[in-house]
This record gives sequence, structure tokens and C-alpha cells, in this order.
Amino acid sequence: MKEGSKTKKKLKVPPAFALLVIMIFIAVLASWLLPAGQFDRVVNDAGKSLVVPGSYHTVDRNPASIWDGFTAIPKGLINSATIIFAVFLIGGSFKIIESTGILQSVLGGVSKVFRGKEMLMIPIVMICLSVMCSFIGLLELSMVVIPIMIPVCLALGMDSMTAVAIPLISTAAGFACGVANPFTVVIAQGIAELPLYSGSAFRAICLVIITAIGVWYVIRYAAKIRKSPESSIMFERDKELRIEYGVGEVVEFTTRRKLGLAAFIIGFIVIIIGAMKFSWALVEISTVFIIIALACSVLTGMSLEDICGNFSKGLASFSSAALVSGFAAAITLILSNANVIDTIINAVANLVAALPSSIAAVGMLIVQFLFNFIVPSGSGQALISMPIMIPLSDIIGVTRQTAIIAYQFGDGLSNILWPTLGYLWVCIGAAKIKYEEWVKFIGPLILIWYVVCAILLVVAQGIGLA
Repeated sequence: MKEGSKTKKKLKVPPAFALLVIMIFIAVLASWLLPAGQFDRVVNDAGKSLVVPGSYHTVDRNPASIWDGFTAIPKGLINSATIIFAVFLIGGSFKIIESTGILQSVLGGVSKVFRGKEMLMIPIVMICLSVMCSFIGLLELSMVVIPIMIPVCLALGMDSMTAVAIPLISTAAGFACGVANPFTVVIAQGIAELPLYSGSAFRAICLVIITAIGVWYVIRYAAKIRKSPESSIMFERDKELRIEYGVGEVVEFTTRRKLGLAAFIIGFIVIIIGAMKFSWALVEISTVFIIIALACSVLTGMSLEDICGNFSKGLASFSSAALVSGFAAAITLILSNANVIDTIINAVANLVAALPSSIAAVGMLIVQFLFNFIVPSGSGQALISMPIMIPLSDIIGVTRQTAIIAYQFGDGLSNILWPTLGYLWVCIGAAKIKYEEWVKFIGPLILIWYVVCAILLVVAQGIGLA
């Protein structure tokens, strides 16, 4: 290197596991710096543990040690067993389905249907997923849809970032603006003692606006990639994915594959009906996927040896994404054991209380956005924050309905941003997208969304939404 020359060093984000381990030990440090405190809790008629407003009090400190930081990792994996094993089962099952050649043989037909109107696929899929998630509140549906979207998007001249963005953005929009989301609306309105599904007309308007912005954002990006494929950061990795998914291969659509496709479609319909009518979650969805994989493999004549071999390959390809969710859970576990989560929510609630009523709802939005980092669960967040925010909204003059919408926005949209959400790692990992790449892609949309949400909350408060 010549004397006097300067090299510009690019800030590198650590790999997923390293990043989460760093965050785990930041949580350990926080357990020493923050005072310990708790709210009293009562069990309601539904058996849910609710916070008692105004009952915050300090408790004995229980800071985490370095040892606690390390043991939180296996404990987090145990706590996340449902999502981890669901990911393994879905990943293994999908590898079997993929190996039957069913999807590859259908891709040619899909390409013909959307030839010359490729962008039409994006709003069709996104609107369907958004509306569905608005009623069933199942964000994890993205994990099932993404392996299907990857070969479809690659066949239509888009990239795998588009394939991941379509389901993640649409389900987040639907979840955040849930008209009848059982994990947010039902629980929050029960706590607020509001009529069930009241305010649904306003939330439906929000759903249209937030989903439309998401659709515009994805179409804008996809059009850019179709025009200049080399501009995609996924360009080289997509070459590997094209080979892995058999994109571009001519696979004969035999009678056996037609029967396999019928089994796949029926199985997917069963999953949707189960989620909407019977509140199915990951256990039931992964069970159906195993059945779909076996049906497809038998109908297409796959040998027992190939079934087992492909299942093992699927487990291996999804192992990192599955285990990352357990590492993410360790962060919340440390903060919870140290009794500082209630301290954080009490402190931010006091900050909101100091705001004028005209913008206090926006303050609630920010609080819920930040709180979702340490409690990455819509229902869990409702049970902790809503018993505090509802009485607070009465005091500062924010309508209870507006407070609930602020909670929905703050929780729902940040689900595709915060690294403590295990399912997010699974979704981006399916396309080998690095976390920092995803944040760079999704960051502008998150900012736009929250500005629009702030405006919608001011409108809700202005019209006295009840």
C-alpha cells in the first residue's frame, strides 16, 4: 500500500449467530444497569395473566451473570421448540415436494399465465395474504409461502428478495391492521372492555392504505430488478437458487405429477381452512406439510430411500434458520429473569403520560414499536402493555380504540424488522439473505409505514374513534 493512501473500511455486521450472541450479552449488561421492578398481576376469567395498572414496584435485583448469558441460549432453544421443530419439519417436507419435480413442471405454466404482465402477480398474492392475515393473524404463514414464491419470482425475472418481501410485507400489513386478528384485536379489546371487533371499519381503511403502500414498494423494487438483474444483491446467490429449485428446467408434467400437484393444492387449502376456522398454528401446519410431502412422494413414485434422503437434506438446509430463533428468544429470557421488562414499560409509559393528548397516540405507537423488541409476541405484548396503556389513555384523553390501534401498528409492522422475531430469521434464511441486507431493503418501507401510521392515529384521535 502506498504511503498516505487511505482505505475506506466498510462496517461489517456480524453473522446471525454472532449478532444475537452480542445482543444476548448486551441484555446481560442491561440486567445490571436497569433497576428491577414488577407490576402486580391478576388472572382474568379467560385464565390470562394481566398487569395491574399503577402497581409497579421495585423488587430484589436479579442481574444475569456471564454464565446466565450462555445458559440462556439452550434455554431459549427449548422455549422456541415449537417454531424450531416446525421449521425443520416444513423444511424437510418441502425438500421432498421440491424433489418430485411438481413445482418445476408447473413453473412453465405460471410463466405463460403471467407473460407480459409479471407485475400483476405481486398485488394478487399480497392482497390475498394481507386480508387472510388480517383475520387469522398467522404471521408464520410466510414460512410456508416463501419456498413457493422463490422459484415463481425467479421464473418471472425477479429476485429472491422479492420472493421474501411479498409474503413478509403483506402478512405484516394484515397483522398490524387486523380487522379481526385473534392475537391482537380480540385480546386488546377484551382488556379495554370494548365491543368485540368495534372500530373494524377504520381498521379496514388502514388495512387498504398500509397494504397498498407495501404493494407499491415491492412492485417498484421488482420492476427495477427486472430491468437490471445485476443490480440485485441477490444476483449471484440467485444463480444457486435457480439450480436448487430447478428454475428454467423443462420438467414433464406427467399424470403422476398432476396427481401430486392436486395433493399439494388440497393440502394447502386444508392449512388455510384450519388456520381460519380452527385457529391452527405451527404444530398443525407442520403436521399437514408432512402428510402433503408423503402424499406427493407416493403419487409421483419416489422411492423410500429418496424420500428419507431428501427429508434429511431439507433438515440440513433449514437448520441455521431454525436454531437462530432460539438464540433470539434468549434475549427476552434474560431480560425477563432479571425483572427489567416491567421497568422498561413503566418508564416509557411515564414518558407518554407527559405528552399532550393530540400526539400521545403517536407516543404510544413508538412505545409499542420499541417494546416489540423485548416481547416479540402480539398476544404477550397485549397482556403486558394494554392494561397499562388503556388506563393511561383515559387519563391523557386518548380514546381506547385509538390506543389499541397504536398497539397494533407498533407491534405488527415491526415484526419484519426486529432480530428477536424468530420467524423472521427463518424467512430471510430460506433465500440466504443476510439480516443487514434485509434491514437495508425494508428500512425505508418501515419508515414510510410509521409516518403514515402516525397520521392515521392523529386522524383516529381527531374523530374520537370509539
